[in-house]
Amino acid sequence: MVSEQSDHTSTKVFPPGTVRLIDTSGHQPTKHAEGKGQNDVILVPHPSEDPEDPLNWKFKRKLLATSCVVVYTIAAAYPSSAVYSVVTPIRNGTSLTLTDINNGTGIMVSLALGLLRS
Repeated sequence: MVSEQSDHTSTKVFPPGTVRLIDTSGHQPTKHAEGKGQNDVILVPHPSEDPEDPLNWKFKRKLLATSCVVVYTIAAAYPSSAVYSVVTPIRNGTSLTLTDINNGTGIMVSLALGLLRS
């Protein structure tokens, strides 16, 4: 949960739950971003001290995690759309029903996943 931040240099009263994202005066006692020109950025939510906290990961690790999600999404979406674009020509060229083709596709995917897990 994000704690409310009070601004010591301002007399304005902010609504409950307001969180400062920029600390131009440098008076906020919280963790700030590190990097060129980012010292006034307040990190919300505040990262923990745990090195496994994703907010503490290095840029390369964040890039790797994001890349894995993108590759997984493409790998799951592309084959499923490619299979169903050829269902009608397969049905027209063989005596298979739509149920038979879908069952075969499901068995093929199950076997492939089983081989990957072993």
